[in-house]
Amino acid sequence: MWRPIAFVCLIIQAVAGTCRLDFNSKAPGVFTGKFGSNIIILSAADGEISWDDNLLINAYCRNGFKGYSSYTSTPEKNLILSCSGSTIYYQTSESGSKNEIRSGYMSCQTESTYYEATISACKEYGLAYGLFVGKQPIILADVCYNLNTMRTQFVHYVAGPRSSVLEVQSTFNPSNTTFASNASVNVVFDSGAIKKENNSLVKAVHDEIPFYAEIVQYQLEELVPLDKSVGILSPYTDDFINTNTIAWWKPLKFGNWELVQEAIDQVSMSSSYDIFAGTSGAVMYPLNNRCSLSDKLTYRVDQYLRDVPLYVWNYVKSRDDKTDKGVIIIGVNSPFFEGGNKTDIPCADICDNIPWLSSLKNVRKMPSLGYVFCCKPGTIKLENFPDL
Repeated sequence: MWRPIAFVCLIIQAVAGTCRLDFNSKAPGVFTGKFGSNIIILSAADGEISWDDNLLINAYCRNGFKGYSSYTSTPEKNLILSCSGSTIYYQTSESGSKNEIRSGYMSCQTESTYYEATISACKEYGLAYGLFVGKQPIILADVCYNLNTMRTQFVHYVAGPRSSVLEVQSTFNPSNTTFASNASVNVVFDSGAIKKENNSLVKAVHDEIPFYAEIVQYQLEELVPLDKSVGILSPYTDDFINTNTIAWWKPLKFGNWELVQEAIDQVSMSSSYDIFAGTSGAVMYPLNNRCSLSDKLTYRVDQYLRDVPLYVWNYVKSRDDKTDKGVIIIGVNSPFFEGGNKTDIPCADICDNIPWLSSLKNVRKMPSLGYVFCCKPGTIKLENFPDL
């Protein structure tokens, strides 16, 4: 698959002993610097990095930086940056000589990618999504992927405070999954397929149930907000969308599930949590006015017939409190759910017993905002749930 290369225009400044590099924040590469005995990952989210002119900065790019020099077109995976006065210099890992960095265009394709990995909770194909900074692997999320259906079964990531120290990044890995620095990229996704799939979803809903068009509003959206959960590494999550989209009913996604996500964000501000997220079941829609007949809501993508999922779930469990059994939070992804009957909820609902979910108490049972309920682990069987 061919991908367009995004070129980055750099503006180089040196003010009062401070070096500054301005760039397009969508294609920054990874930058690190020494702080005492530690190596710190520098924030590239605002489109610039700055450092004292007596320090050296390491710049990493998985596929090699381009456009950094007027003298060579050889892609370089590692550049060492320094500055003197108003001039910034680079060195390559093979050469000790300093050369003036090109004040113009410098590009780096996205850093994170998918690596084949063994994930203990996954019975299907395991993928580790992450990047290398030098020889240090950083895993941002695990993905359990079904190759027969070409769909994600669940994703696993860590929500909580994240350090910028490079040496401790492994403590934020979702699981004990590791991969070597010479690991090959096993899966390359076509990002253009997402737009095609969304068009197919919208068309299928319109064609199958046009008389419910006002309430049956589905679109592909991200399953989990990984970019908001990985702190300083958020610029390196763009490609995660390829395994991180589901068919959301918009009132749930932007209604009660937004409150669920806000609650997770709040509780994980001071403590770390494992988050497993996935979907189960299939939305059924009525074929007549009496609702005595129904059918699955489906849409086709190439040779695959996709079900629109009935449930979206998060299994949230504390990493710091080993006695915590966690909670399974489930959103009903359907406008055809009335709720209120015990038979509609396949477990004892414990949402109101979870203090950090109190913001949902008055609205979570409103079907128009997406009905939300909670289960104790082990009290409900969900399709695609991790084998924990």
